[in-house]
Amino acid sequence: MIGADGLHSNVRRLVFGEVEKAFVGAYLAVLSVPRELGAPGAMTGHIGPGRSAAVYGARSVDDARAVFLFRRKEELDYHGCDRNTPERGREPT
Repeated sequence: MIGADGLHSNVRRLVFGEVEKAFVGAYLAVLSVPRELGAPGAMTGHIGPGRSAAVYGARSVDDARAVFLFRRKEELDYHGCDRNTPERGREPT
């Protein structure tokens, strides 16, 4: 059994070694939201130049999913795993 819990997993790093980071020009986030926001088998979304957002439901899960995607020429100067810190102008959580 291997316990790799994501791209930034210590177990994954120990098993596969360091992986070179490569920016592909886009950011994607997928998160769980209350089932009432996405009907099973349906997707509702908004698409604009270089960005999209959608909510969908599936019969096989107890919640719905929200998906956000945007394109960017340059990489952002922080990583999604960063904590809110006073240096970034926000209080720590």
